[in-house]
Amino acid sequence: LVFSIQQTGEPALPDITSEVQEIITEEAGPLRFAVWESNPAQVILLVHTDSAAGPVSVQELAKSCLKQLKKLENYRITIGIGSKEQELINASRSYSKALTTLSYQIYEKNQDIYDESVICSLAPDISTSSIDISELISAIRRNDVNLIKAYCNNYFKSLLYVPMPPPSFIRGMCIYLITDVQNTLRKQIQNDINLFTELPYVTINQMSTFRQIEEWTTGLFSQYADLIYQYLQERKDSIILDAKQFIHDNLNKKIQAEDVAAHV
Repeated sequence: LVFSIQQTGEPALPDITSEVQEIITEEAGPLRFAVWESNPAQVILLVHTDSAAGPVSVQELAKSCLKQLKKLENYRITIGIGSKEQELINASRSYSKALTTLSYQIYEKNQDIYDESVICSLAPDISTSSIDISELISAIRRNDVNLIKAYCNNYFKSLLYVPMPPPSFIRGMCIYLITDVQNTLRKQIQNDINLFTELPYVTINQMSTFRQIEEWTTGLFSQYADLIYQYLQERKDSIILDAKQFIHDNLNKKIQAEDVAAHV
């Protein structure tokens, strides 16, 4: 079992992981188990499910732990339950499965315990090859914030081919979308200045909810629209000034519009 610790208010406890471990130890009682801190926001419980008193229900153990953990003020504890393994050497596989179940917290459901039943095994019906960003690119180029919001809203709805798709699919499709938009805009504006410095995979993988990812992505494209608008305006002003200067410098010569165009 993986216990994920989220601080929801102040004050913080000086050693929250120790508090959590004490509660888990008390609830696990006579079972054969090991509990330890994995990091400041995570505690792991490894339990042998065959005891002298009979098979142990990890779901019931998780519920009893959670009941006590809810008494900790300013913290929310969620629990991911891994797979049952026959050999201790496969404990890492159970840990990985527990983390996968916890990743479904991205959907902000009213749920504190996650087991294998939440994992989506249905393949998505959309892929990167089915994404058409032409409408989005056009909206960004025109600085049309409302159209950008509408496109993003429809895009994120299309990702929900089931109520809770694999979180890795959501993150991957968003990273692809942003990267594709960045590359397309770079080609279109053909400037030497990198207007898009964000590394989407870094930020998106740090976000904990679907809503955060959608809001950040939408806001990012709106920022791109503003950046490109400013850049194009500055570029247009620069071209006009350059043309004026060329004409002024060549007043005594017979120049034509083609000459001005070739210069700028």
